[in-house]
Amino acid sequence: MTLSASNATTIASSAHGSRIGPPPRRAAVPPGTQALIGYRSNRVSLPNTGTSARVQNRPAGTGQLVTDFDFGVRVLIQGQSGTVIPTGRLFTINFDTCSGASAVTPADFGCQTETCSSSNGVINGCTCTVVTAP
Repeated sequence: MTLSASNATTIASSAHGSRIGPPPRRAAVPPGTQALIGYRSNRVSLPNTGTSARVQNRPAGTGQLVTDFDFGVRVLIQGQSGTVIPTGRLFTINFDTCSGASAVTPADFGCQTETCSSSNGVINGCTCTVVTAP
């Protein structure tokens, strides 16, 4: 299962993933976004090690910090100096489906934008959504 994040400030989940992104294009472009993606640990999981490698497809010129809590995963995407995070997918998370679990749906995930800011301060209007795909 993959969740993909978008820069329209969307966190989306594909059958095995999640999307997250900053707000729609505006005067302030967020060089950093942090989201907490909750998941049903009886349906999907992440490995105890190497979780950071499961977060993929982030924009060029960005770094990431990933923390898994076994019920949710916090992802911080930070642009390097001079990097503008483009509109569109922000990242993808590849989850493992639990043995015997039925098909995953968006209802198996939750998403909260914890931080969305620029050098000018907090950017209002950042949101998260979850979308599933095979």
